Amino acid sequence: MEQVTIDVYKFEELGTEAKDKAVSYYRENWMDHNWWDSTYEDFITILNLLGFTPSTTTRHTTKGKSYEEPNIFFSGFWSQGDGASFEGYFTISETLKAVEQLKTHVGEDAVLHGIAESIQVTSQACLEALGAGWPEALGSCVIRITRPGSPRYSHEMTMDVDMEPVFDEIAYQLGDDYDKFDKHAIVNTYGEAMLSHARSLARWLYKALESDYEAQTSEEAIGDSYAANEVRFLEDGSIFSR
Repeated sequence: MEQVTIDVYKFEELGTEAKDKAVSYYRENWMDHNWWDSTYEDFITILNLLGFTPSTTTRHTTKGKSYEEPNIFFSGFWSQGDGASFEGYFTISETLKAVEQLKTHVGEDAVLHGIAESIQVTSQACLEALGAGWPEALGSCVIRITRPGSPRYSHEMTMDVDMEPVFDEIAYQLGDDYDKFDKHAIVNTYGEAMLSHARSLARWLYKALESDYEAQTSEEAIGDSYAANEVRFLEDGSIFSR
C-alpha cells in the first residue's frame, strides 16, 4: 500500500490565480439557491406599505405540499433585457397612506421616499379631480398590475395596468347615466401615472438585487463561506475532496 501526501490550503492561503479560480467556481456552482429571498421579503413589505399587494402563484413540491410564490420576476445582471418586474394589485385608499407608512420602515432611502410621495400625490390628485362623492366609491377598487402576454423578458417595461375595475365601479355608480361620464381621461391618466410608479419600484428592486448579488459574491463573502464550511483547496484553487 502506497501513501501519498497532498498539501491542502485554506482560501486565504491561496495565490491570486488560485483564489480567482475558487471564486469563479463558487459563483458558478454555489449560487444555485434562492439567494434573493431576503431581498424579495423586504420588497414585499415595501409594496404592502405603499398600498400594493403582489399576486402569487401556487407551486407544488415533489412531496405533495404546496406554497404560494410571489409573482416577482428578474434576470440579471449583464444582458440586454435584464431587469425586474412584478404583478399584483392596489387600491387608491391604501396608496393615500404611502408616505407615512413607508418612512417607519426604510429610514433614509431617498429614492423610495420620492416614489412614496409621488404615489400619494397622484392618488389624492385623482380623487380631487373626480370631485365630491367619488373618493369613497372608488377608493376600494382593486386595480391590477399585470405582465400581459407572458413576456420573455423581466424588465419593468413588461408591466401594464388594468383600469377596468375603476370603470366598472363608475358604471355601477352611475347606472344609466354612465354615458354622461366625462372624466375618462382623469382615470386613464391616473392609471398611467401609477404604472410609472410601479415601474420605478421595479427598477429599485433590480438595483437592490444587483447590490445583494454583488455583496454575496464578493471575494470576501465567498472566502467567509468557504471558511464556515471548512473547505480546503489544492494549490491551483481546485476544491479538495476528502
